[in-house]
Amino acid sequence: MGIPSNPTVGWHEREATEEPLASALKLYREARALIHECRLEAAENCLAEAQKLVPDLSEAWGAMAAIEQARDNFTKAIELAEKSIAIDSGYSRAWSVRAASLMCTGQFEEAGRCAEEVVRLTPEFGDGWVILSCIQLNLGEMEASSQSLAQAERCDPGGFGVLLQKAELAERQNRPKEAERFLCQAEDSVKTTYEAGRLLLKQAERALGRDELDTAKRLASQLKLNPVFEATAWSILSRTVCGDDRHVLTDGLHAVVQWTRLAPATADAHHLECVFRTIFGEQHCSGPAVTRMYRLATAAADRAIELSPDVADYHQSRADVLFNLARYLQIGNLPSLGTVIKRVLLPHAHRLEVQALYNASVDDYTTALNLYRQQERSEEQWESVVEVLRCRAYSLIGAHRSVEALEDVDELRRLTGDSTALADLRDKLIQHRRW
Repeated sequence: MGIPSNPTVGWHEREATEEPLASALKLYREARALIHECRLEAAENCLAEAQKLVPDLSEAWGAMAAIEQARDNFTKAIELAEKSIAIDSGYSRAWSVRAASLMCTGQFEEAGRCAEEVVRLTPEFGDGWVILSCIQLNLGEMEASSQSLAQAERCDPGGFGVLLQKAELAERQNRPKEAERFLCQAEDSVKTTYEAGRLLLKQAERALGRDELDTAKRLASQLKLNPVFEATAWSILSRTVCGDDRHVLTDGLHAVVQWTRLAPATADAHHLECVFRTIFGEQHCSGPAVTRMYRLATAAADRAIELSPDVADYHQSRADVLFNLARYLQIGNLPSLGTVIKRVLLPHAHRLEVQALYNASVDDYTTALNLYRQQERSEEQWESVVEVLRCRAYSLIGAHRSVEALEDVDELRRLTGDSTALADLRDKLIQHRRW
């Protein structure tokens, strides 16, 4: 979004005749053209040469920010955009990149203020109004978004970015036929490789949102051929996974690992890797492979939390995988896990499961069971009761309280109706001669 649809429309470009500024600006314009053709490394080389000539060239810093944004490295893009703004606070391109990058990290209020600065500085810039419209739409300000989009259309009638946003707005307003029409018009207005990638991305995301998974896969497979959009394409492929058989999960895990490789600063990618590895470890691993898969899942969760420490879902996933690992290793008392949950998870908790998880992690299984049973017996919560019963049985066996453990095993047999799944507990009890 930070890269305008048309690099020659709507911007105040600086001209110079004196050296070395004239040569630096020429290199900068070459870099802009390369960015639009998705040749990011070549563009970086041009900008490096421009910065050698004029180190405080605001245009060069702004273009470097646009490159990082194209790579989904939004934190770096914001940092570079701020450097450009510090040099020249009236440089609209830098404000635009900062607005779009803040929006992509969920900081919509601050992004809106940046977008308003863009249209204040260059009110004739259509894509500036498009960015503002997009931010307002994400904030739920439908009427304001429509007004900004109308202003964008007055500035750049038939522009690619305008048409793409019109399709998004129509989709949000449940007007799918109009959305499809605008996407067709956008396809006719494509002028650069970057625009072609953006269109393909939009079509793939739309198919994914409509549960047209085969279509989304096909479009994402085409999209990953464009190096600028390769990471995003893998993210879409990882979200087309439907089912939990080994082959499907292997494809999903491969896709998400590629996503994290190409976009290492994207917290959602690492979180999804944690989720995939946890499920894979639970259902398709045995022996030492289980421990290895859970430890890799924990490392992925740690990376997600490092990048976005305030997202409660990341802490929940980390706690879940640690609990699974501890359960697999048959550890009865888990004080370190309890500390993790208490410190980082409970402050964000709104559900009884979280408190129950904490009690189970510190070996207070009776309280955990009571908390689970206060909730409606959804399938997921029923499975949690079974798992806590299993954990408590192991703990009771380890404490040489086999009679009580046998009571838990009997309840497990009643709940699951499957004695074969309790073979490990039976073996433990046989060792204590209480079966």
